[in-house]
Amino acid sequence: MKKFIPFLIVVVTVITIDSCRRDNYQVVCYGNDIQPILSKSCCIPGCHDATTKSGGYVFTAYDGVMEAVVAGDAKGSALYEAISGKHPKMPKEGEKLTHKQVNMIKSWIDFGAKDCAATNTLVNGGSSCDTTNVKYTTHIKPLLDGFCVTCHAVGNSTGIFLDSFSGAQAAVNSGKLVPAVKWTGAFPMPQGGQKLSDCNIAKIDKWIQAGMPN
Repeated sequence: MKKFIPFLIVVVTVITIDSCRRDNYQVVCYGNDIQPILSKSCCIPGCHDATTKSGGYVFTAYDGVMEAVVAGDAKGSALYEAISGKHPKMPKEGEKLTHKQVNMIKSWIDFGAKDCAATNTLVNGGSSCDTTNVKYTTHIKPLLDGFCVTCHAVGNSTGIFLDSFSGAQAAVNSGKLVPAVKWTGAFPMPQGGQKLSDCNIAKIDKWIQAGMPN
């Protein structure tokens, strides 16, 4: 009986820890979590955009990213090797990725580098797609910065500027933004990339319905 008690304590502890992991674990998805990082830091002109193809890699869409990834093995992946360590090789210009961003990419690769995009689904059946009180500064700006601003900043030839609050409002009012992100218009966006996740499109819809608050 005395030997059984420590064993029982160990079993209960393991079950408790495993339960906590299931409740708190959040799947890292390519569409919601990884592509915005790469779009902002790696898909700029002169690097891994569709024109430059630095090193032979194009990071504007999932298939291109997977050329630099070994699913299940971050340390064996060219992408992770380039962004990790004390002196990362990438990004070549601008600020290096944050510790959180590097770890997110590592986790994504180690857990299979899945092409999930709809929402960040929790193991316990919930969803982390937050569409309550959607505002430009907290929800829409990070989304546009990650997916759109590389092509649609002030000074580009498209005439659509998504690097400011007023520019985003103007794009909505012109009737061009929503058809582009929903892929129902003549010019689906992001150009050459993957369609925005259902979660991100829902955020844009909620923001517009609320009157586009800043």
